[in-house]
Amino acid sequence: MKELLSVDNLRSAGIHKAKVIAILNCMALVGGTIAVNQKSNDLNKVA
Repeated sequence: MKELLSVDNLRSAGIHKAKVIAILNCMALVGGTIAVNQKSNDLNKVA
């Protein structure tokens, strides 16, 4: 799980910063997935 969120080599001062970084990485991952799915749906509608 840590590898997927890009926190496997995280070295920060405090659990709060680590939590914020993990949440931001998770949001970016979800946003990227949504963007790719919307793009593929748009391509399917055109074809």
